[in-house]
Amino acid sequence: MVNLKLGSFVIPCPSWVAPFFGVIAIVGLGFGVYRFYNPIEPELITVRKANETLKMELDEYNRHIMEDPAASFTDQSTKVIIRIFEDGCLLVSRRQVTRLLLDSSFRRSSVGLGFEAVLEASEQNRCLNPHPGRFQAQNGKRVDRCWMEVWRNFEDGCQHVQMFNTCTNGWATNPDGTPQVRWSRCVH
Repeated sequence: MVNLKLGSFVIPCPSWVAPFFGVIAIVGLGFGVYRFYNPIEPELITVRKANETLKMELDEYNRHIMEDPAASFTDQSTKVIIRIFEDGCLLVSRRQVTRLLLDSSFRRSSVGLGFEAVLEASEQNRCLNPHPGRFQAQNGKRVDRCWMEVWRNFEDGCQHVQMFNTCTNGWATNPDGTPQVRWSRCVH
């Protein structure tokens, strides 16, 4: 038994307590010195770089929702749908969230399916999902900390919005993996 003195207080303790707290103090001090000379530097990026990356991902996603994939795989047990495109990009959907994984060597092509597809959609008298034709995308309002609206205005006058999760870089999708969009204007 050892008596520890803290000011005017005397605390009886087992003999192993003092060395135990001494080791903890030495380890803590050593870790503090290590962090002082080797601080953890957060991976910071500029707002400009973040916006450029987000715009590139939005453009690629907007292009791929209009295309048929080169291959597609579905796992019913986990409800994961993977679509593989010719340029190497993967579109992974799971539980109503979709993430586009870009191939680092992707090649750009024109957006949309062309004028003939727009005419075909017009003849069918309804807005299709995915909607054929060229479009322009723009960011809408932020719904909360993570979710943001992305509006698409099509050449034929149709307009819809899809939610984008900026925290996970994922898109809102239906349970079957198709884009979950809300039509605001359908002229067919």
